[in-house]
Amino acid sequence: MKKWISLLLVCLMLMSFSACGGEAAKEPDLQAVQDEIASTLSITPKTMNLKLIAGQRGFDEALVEQSASFTTPGAVFDDEIYLFKAVDTDAAATIASKLEGRLAELKKQTQNYSPDDAAVVDACSVLQNGKYVALFFSANRETMESVYNSHFCS
Repeated sequence: MKKWISLLLVCLMLMSFSACGGEAAKEPDLQAVQDEIASTLSITPKTMNLKLIAGQRGFDEALVEQSASFTTPGAVFDDEIYLFKAVDTDAAATIASKLEGRLAELKKQTQNYSPDDAAVVDACSVLQNGKYVALFFSANRETMESVYNSHFCS
């Protein structure tokens, strides 16, 4: 009986590691993700140029297969949303590392903000899912991440 319970617990634990709740993962179209985020939050995204982003963040734009990065005015700071599909997982790791550097810069810039605003910034993180890399620097991060993550499940 204990073996069956242990086996059941192991199976449940393995299922919990699945990002899509057991559904097959798919490769989202980042423009569709951007459009849904804009629609959900009633915002007008201002598209960021990939060449400019790559130059500013210090990676080769050839590492990116698809991008839908944008900015939008925020209440305290302008939102910066980075959505990338890299050419492979090594390229994704490089991009993620560079975005970690950008996030560190943003956290340093906002360290003297109010405690509530600082908490918003501290909650931001770089997400990597295979070849996909994202950073949602926004007070609406949770909603944006939810929309983004929903595009990985069929």
